[in-house]
Amino acid sequence: MSDYTARRDNGAEAIAGDSVSFHGAPAVSTSQLTVMALLATAGMLFAGFASAYLVRRAGTDWAPLPLPSVLIFSTVILAISSATMEASRWYLRRQLSAAAFLWAATTTLLGLAFLAGQLDAWRQLSAQGVYLPSGPHSSFFYVLTAAHGLHLAGGIVFLAYLLWRMPRRQQDRRDSRIQDTLRSCATYWHFVGGVWLLLYLLLTLY
Repeated sequence: MSDYTARRDNGAEAIAGDSVSFHGAPAVSTSQLTVMALLATAGMLFAGFASAYLVRRAGTDWAPLPLPSVLIFSTVILAISSATMEASRWYLRRQLSAAAFLWAATTTLLGLAFLAGQLDAWRQLSAQGVYLPSGPHSSFFYVLTAAHGLHLAGGIVFLAYLLWRMPRRQQDRRDSRIQDTLRSCATYWHFVGGVWLLLYLLLTLY
């Protein structure tokens, strides 16, 4: 009876902490499970886009267009944002909340700068008369960058929520929840950054 009570109490604690543990494995939080599900879906989406891109480029009407140089700066900005995200996590683990907030805010601003760069690339192409239906390569460029931009915007919303929560956090359990949420956000952010690097290589090399 005591073993049953202990197991019941452990289960209640897992639920209260918004985490799930299986057969003694490390607990996985609800936010981590949600992010993993989102990443699996997004991964299949972009894998499908990449497959369609590679198949379509075999067509006789395929004509790659020179991409705006602003995309190079956007790529560098996104890479730097992954470093600032990790800096925020590092400071938060050490209870340096002000520094963690600053680096998370910096990551958010870099994400917005990346989106601004993508919009500028669209502006430059449209100024040259290159639009979505102009050709197969331009169509893929607009679709892929739009899909990626929407996913990055979701990460920015995630970060904005964290920036709202950080100054209002309490110690003990709530503090650990903020750390867990930031870790989930970082996982999502790094994934989106990696996807962009692959897309950029795909669009420029093939």
